[in-house]
Amino acid sequence: MDVTMDFDEHDILKENYTYLFNTLEVDVLEFRYTHESDTPEKTREEVRPGVPFIEFKVLPFVTVTFENPVERSGLFAVTMNLSDRCTSETLKEKLAKQIGFKADLSALEIMRYEDPVLGPRSLPTFQDYRSGKVTIEEGDLMVDMEKQQVLLSNRTIKNMNIGTNFIYVIN
Repeated sequence: MDVTMDFDEHDILKENYTYLFNTLEVDVLEFRYTHESDTPEKTREEVRPGVPFIEFKVLPFVTVTFENPVERSGLFAVTMNLSDRCTSETLKEKLAKQIGFKADLSALEIMRYEDPVLGPRSLPTFQDYRSGKVTIEEGDLMVDMEKQQVLLSNRTIKNMNIGTNFIYVIN
């Protein structure tokens, strides 16, 4: 039996990352070597040249809601699961994919409520959907499973609760 391959499997997988990520419709895609210290023993036993080991995991998530406040736009409320390892940019990509938006992502704007608790419960201002909301800042998103919250962190903000209800518009 061969203990090596004529090509580097890891390089082939990395070259096809975008295709695999989009085809498998996963949130996170990692390629790892078996010699890494945290690799489970079962994985080390199963892997051999030409037969990679694939493991699918469900990460802890919080359900978030996106509403489109623009009347007669044809865009509706959308819910999706959000887990750690997500950024505000990947959140925008996931939303675009879910609503079928294929144009330039810069036209898609996601806003959060200034008050993540009372904001979604307040009456909207007629024809002023921006009142009480701000565009979501760039940064990393983390989920707090205990409190069912989404937290935002970047260079200037640390673990700010941004809630689970958002507004989206296409400019």
